[in-house]
Amino acid sequence: MTLVLVPEYLVVVLLVGAFRGRLLPLSRNGVGEGVPAVFVVVLVAVVLGTLFVIPTAGEIPVVQGLAVLGLPSGVLGALLITLPAISLPSMVMVARAFGWRTTLGTAALVVLAGVPGGVLLSVL
Repeated sequence: MTLVLVPEYLVVVLLVGAFRGRLLPLSRNGVGEGVPAVFVVVLVAVVLGTLFVIPTAGEIPVVQGLAVLGLPSGVLGALLITLPAISLPSMVMVARAFGWRTTLGTAALVVLAGVPGGVLLSVL
C-alpha cells in the first residue's frame, strides 16, 4: 500500500497546491452585490474547500489568515465546513476501496452542507 498511496498522495497534493495560488483569495470584487453574488462566491469556496488538502486542525489558521485578508464571512464559513471533511487526495486514495460512486457521493454531501452554511453566514 505504501508503494501506491504515498506517490499517489504526493502527486495529487502537488497538483492541487500548484493551482492554489491562482484560486485564492476569493472575494466578491467584480462579482456584484446581492444574494446571487454571495451564492456564487460561496459555491466557489465550497468546491475549492472540498478539493484542497489541509492537515488536521490546519483549517483554523488558514481561515484566520483569510479573514485577516478580508474575505467575506460566507466564504470563511463554507471553508470551515468543507476543508476538514474531505479533499481530492483523500478521495483518490479511498476510491478504490469504497468505489467512485460512494466517494463522489460523500464529496457531494460535503458541498451540499457547505453551501447553505456559507450563504447563511453571509446573510447573518
